[in-house]
Amino acid sequence: MRRSSKSAVQSPVLELVKHTAIGVAAGLICSIVLSLLAALVLTLGSLPHRSIAPISMAIIAVSMLIGSFIAGKMLHRKGLLLGALVGVAAFAVVFLCGMLIPDENIGVTVPIKALLCVIPSIVGAVMGVNTRARR
Repeated sequence: MRRSSKSAVQSPVLELVKHTAIGVAAGLICSIVLSLLAALVLTLGSLPHRSIAPISMAIIAVSMLIGSFIAGKMLHRKGLLLGALVGVAAFAVVFLCGMLIPDENIGVTVPIKALLCVIPSIVGAVMGVNTRARR
């Protein structure tokens, strides 16, 4: 007899991979939206160009916090592991996208971006796991 896909129980590894992908996607979407808003503010405002790097670093941290929070809220367990996976996967995407930019000096910012992806992701996933749903 065949089971329907809705009643089938997912393996813990596949469930973790699924929620990691959801967290990374949510974080990257949030990063794109925040980057567009920052570009608008930088274009309309009189902020100096040297403020671009700190703003982009803050955007990465906030986006990873939000993305992993969403993933942790959906999975309801394994916050540390999920956050670390989301952070590492998001850093891999950010790093690979940075490699596509010609003449980009990636050597100095790589460890900073790694920390800004992983640490907020762990915090966000733990927060997501530990928050209760409103009733």
